[in-house]
Amino acid sequence: MYSVGSDERLLEIEKIPACDIGAPLPSVVATEHYTALCYIAKQPPPEGWHGQYTNLVSHDSPDSPVILVEFRICADTRFGWFPDENTCGNHPLSPKGLQPYSAYEVANSSWVKELARLEAGNRDRSLLSMHHYVLTFHDTTFECVADSFAVRTHMGSVQDALANIVASLDE
Repeated sequence: MYSVGSDERLLEIEKIPACDIGAPLPSVVATEHYTALCYIAKQPPPEGWHGQYTNLVSHDSPDSPVILVEFRICADTRFGWFPDENTCGNHPLSPKGLQPYSAYEVANSSWVKELARLEAGNRDRSLLSMHHYVLTFHDTTFECVADSFAVRTHMGSVQDALANIVASLDE
């Protein structure tokens, strides 16, 4: 993990839709220069729903709004079960306001500065111009340092969205 400096700030990214809080099923596809994250978007409850039942979903559940976030020129990524919604307060960015089920950009990121220091003189451009993104889910967190991102919505299953991503890698 990285240490957090006093000048770092979390900026919520409103362009990235909120995830489902029950089972967003985040998944990552990554190559050398391309990283994509997809997950099930938050949906309004069905009409008349009073919390008496739960919809079980899986990666092949159809008819879900699946959000695809494509990160361009990804220098580094982290994806795993720390923190989950219960341990979000233990993440180094927690004192800066990190919350579960959210998307952020980290301004003045120590992680970006450390990567730029490690890569000094090895690239045609400095990594200091890159952005640190953090997306928190129910059971996992995704972080990356990348140039930029784009967001698309896919209606179907997470499995279909992942298959489309993999198929497009050869194009």
